[in-house]
Formats: sequence, C-alpha cells, structure tokens
Amino acid sequence: MLINVCICTFRRAQLLSTCLRSLSAITLPANCSVKLSVVDNDEAGSARKTVEDIQAQTGTDIGYTIEVKRGIPCARNHAIEVANGFGADLLVFVDDDEVVDPDWLAELYEVSAEYDHQAVIHGAVQSKLDPSVPPSIAGLFSTRERAERQELSACATDNVMVPMAFINQHKLRFDESKPLAGGTDTIFFTQANKLGIQIYHTNRAKVTEFVPLSRTNLSWLSKRKFRAGVTDAWRKISRGRSKVGVMLSAAFQVLLYSLKSFLFLLAFMPLKRNESFLRVAKACGVFMGCLGFSVDSYQKIDY
Repeated sequence: MLINVCICTFRRAQLLSTCLRSLSAITLPANCSVKLSVVDNDEAGSARKTVEDIQAQTGTDIGYTIEVKRGIPCARNHAIEVANGFGADLLVFVDDDEVVDPDWLAELYEVSAEYDHQAVIHGAVQSKLDPSVPPSIAGLFSTRERAERQELSACATDNVMVPMAFINQHKLRFDESKPLAGGTDTIFFTQANKLGIQIYHTNRAKVTEFVPLSRTNLSWLSKRKFRAGVTDAWRKISRGRSKVGVMLSAAFQVLLYSLKSFLFLLAFMPLKRNESFLRVAKACGVFMGCLGFSVDSYQKIDY
C-alpha cells in the first residue's frame, strides 16, 4: 500500500517549514510506503529552498513540483497527477499552516482500513491562536467536536485521506473555472459523495492549524463565512432545493440573526453578538451565491 501525503503551498515558507518538520517525525503505518510531496503554486519556485532545507536537516525524502497555473484547485489537481505518477493507493492532503500529531497518519490509515480503503476519511483540525486574541474572537474558533465516524456529505482538504482508485474511476478533479475562489474542495467532495463514496470523520487523526493574527478579527471571519455561504448555496441547490426557497430561507436568517446580534450587543455579550453576526454573513453569502456571486478567496496571502 502506497500513501502519498501532499501539501499545496504558495509563498508561506515559515509555515511550510513547520508543517514539513512535523511530517518528518510521524509514525508510519505498518506495511505501507509513504511518499511526501509539495506542490508549489508559485511559478518562481519560492518553496524549493524550504523543501531542500528540511530534507537536509531531517533526512526526509520530499518530492517537489511546481504548478504554474495560479489557484488552489490547480495545485490540488497537480497533486492528483503526482499521486498517480507515484502509483499511490491513497492520497492525503494537509494544509501548509498545519502541524500533524506523530501518530496522525497511522490513525488515519487505520480508520481507512476499517472501510477497506474504499471511503474518504477526514480527520480533526484544532485551531491554535495567539494568546493576545480576546475571548470574544477566540470563542469563534471553538468548534464542536464531531462524533467519531460521523458520516459527512462533504469535507475540506485540510486533513483528509482519499482512495485514488475512486478518483481515477470517476475522473474526479477540482473545478478550475474560478481558480482563486474558495470552496472548491467542498464541491469536489460533495460530487464524490454523490457518486457513491462515503465520507467519515475521525477524531483520532489530529492536526493543529496555526491561525495568524490577520485572521483573528471579525472582518476576516465574516468574509470567510460569506465565502462559505456562497459555496453552501451551490450545495443546497445541487441537492434539489429550489433557488427561490434557498434565497427566502437565507433572507429570513439574515433578519433573525441581525436581530439577535443587536440584542446581544445591548446585553453586553460580545461573543454571542459576534456568533450571530457571522451567521448573518454566511446567510448573506448563501443569498448572493444563489445569484451566481463568487469570491476570489485566494487572491491575498495570509502568512
């Protein structure tokens, strides 16, 4: 069994270095070969030195390729081709701003084996914030833990293992029509799920995401929720809901959570106010997504 672990990156050398260092120290699954690869989405090859430095310092063999077409879906599709070049049975994606637990890959693999490597397995992602972030913002990163083996209709590429046979059988690829837009991973896995593959969550395979200060404010978070809403509109409509019905529901959510946000403001409950405000932002994204609106999420780099 050959596993290809891939990181797609774009001009985030320090974060990538930390990620690769954690990957060089993982426990390998029994009876498996593991290939580690980096897809650099910078045509100038800015990540090459980082990869070479980590190889020299740790002795870890790391494949390095460049995807010159700008956009995260382009880099992810390049990763699929790299995995096929290796003859990989399983492709694992992690983000360049994450650090993996030492037993992360072994746990991911063991859960996958329970489904005979015929399912997508998504692991847990924990956010690590700077201590200076106030509770009214830090609380927004506290995610409710999913149940072990909870079945999902979609997931992200932030910590996921995918069987290559299914990808190749259905010729699945990430949508490159809007290369700088967000949500293409959610769309990819939604389509995969519709084609018949199950997606399961596990809390056993853990990674930690280091959140830069530039993302710990209500402005950035509301834009992120808006983008998520745009993608959610596509998912709702693709499941058969009417566009008008989705828009009416979103409009109601905007009114409801705007009122809640105002009431929590009066009650001096900043975290609850912010939570409601983000619900407004996501509902606005759903409404605009129904109208065909899209956002170039990856135009700007967060370090």
